Amino acid sequence: MRFIFRWVLIPMFLCATPGYARNYPHALGLYSNIHKAEEGGDFEGFEIWFVWSSDGDMIVFQDTAEIPSPPIVIPAKYDGSRLEFEVPEGEDGAGIYSGIVDGKYFTGKFKHKRPDGSYVEEPSS
Repeated sequence: MRFIFRWVLIPMFLCATPGYARNYPHALGLYSNIHKAEEGGDFEGFEIWFVWSSDGDMIVFQDTAEIPSPPIVIPAKYDGSRLEFEVPEGEDGAGIYSGIVDGKYFTGKFKHKRPDGSYVEEPSS
């Protein structure tokens, strides 16, 4: 039984990992722009953890305005360089995030809805 487990089952599981994960391991990881605000000394910004799962690309998202909000898990789209995801309305940091990930930085735009229904874009790096 040990032989089967060691020489058959383990290699089979290793070969069964999703092929696309090997195409961009450089992009997977933690990206954060959380910093201390100039006024008041509170923290602000957001943090994303880009991961893949059996359900596809995912983001663990946490917004910080004074104190960090509870993290949420949301689906993402990644094409090899551009990462896009949407934080649903009602959540802290709600809006559409789109940018380039290179293993060190997430550089792009954050588009969020104003109370009047219009959208505003800000840099997200």
